[in-house]
Amino acid sequence: MACLGVRETRDRLRQGRSTVADHVGSVLEDIGKRDGELGAYVSVAGDEALRAAAAADARIRALGPAAWRDRPLLGVTLSVKDLIQTADLPT
Repeated sequence: MACLGVRETRDRLRQGRSTVADHVGSVLEDIGKRDGELGAYVSVAGDEALRAAAAADARIRALGPAAWRDRPLLGVTLSVKDLIQTADLPT
């Protein structure tokens, strides 16, 4: 699921065909397999991503479709370019 686009990822999550934790795990696994060769990431906040995924899954279980009402990209992963300053991560 790591290579899916934003819309397809969002739809799979909303349809219950995947959990956020599974999606994040897939993305982290893909990064682990490829980044040694590519060197695309300065840092990866894997533990933080997994904690956020668990919280997103809990929100989805609690609220159902309403979970996305004010968070339309809930569960969709993104990478932040290292030129953008972030708190607690090297840039």
